[in-house]
Amino acid sequence: MKTLCAVFSALILASAAYGQGTILFANNGQTQITNFVSMAPITGPGDYKFGLYVALFGSTPSTLVTVTTNGLIAGTFQGGNVSLALTPGTQLSFQVRGWSSFAGNTYEEAYALALTQTPPYPLVGQSTMGFFTIPSSGTISIFGTGPGQVGGFYLTSVIPEPSTFALALLGLALWSARRACKK
Repeated sequence: MKTLCAVFSALILASAAYGQGTILFANNGQTQITNFVSMAPITGPGDYKFGLYVALFGSTPSTLVTVTTNGLIAGTFQGGNVSLALTPGTQLSFQVRGWSSFAGNTYEEAYALALTQTPPYPLVGQSTMGFFTIPSSGTISIFGTGPGQVGGFYLTSVIPEPSTFALALLGLALWSARRACKK
């Protein structure tokens, strides 16, 4: 009897979790991801990864929720439906980040590799910040032109910022050259 009760409870919990709202983690032809180097939609199934990063609305630290790769249709990926174990009515901020698959399993790994500036050069990019409220049922589409939705974005190579020390040395060199020319 205890086993039957436990199985029944698990089924009720599973159906309740399934009934909560889900996030459609996929884009479409109107919200394509573009390779900034070639200025064309990304191609090559599995060549790029996309991560969904979420945080409580108004907070800055975000957590990687899921990762998927691009598919056969240029410029798009299909990550399916993602369920979050949060109470309906919870407001969340999100961002979609993309990177070259060979550069790592997370955006942070890919970005760190991109900063080394050694071949092969990975492409990285991120969407604008979006937001949504977890519904009690139904599916939320995070890509689009509606309130809180994000559009497509570019994947590009990283150009590191010059360090303060390098800029100070450049300034000193230019100042020295100017003084030498005045003499």
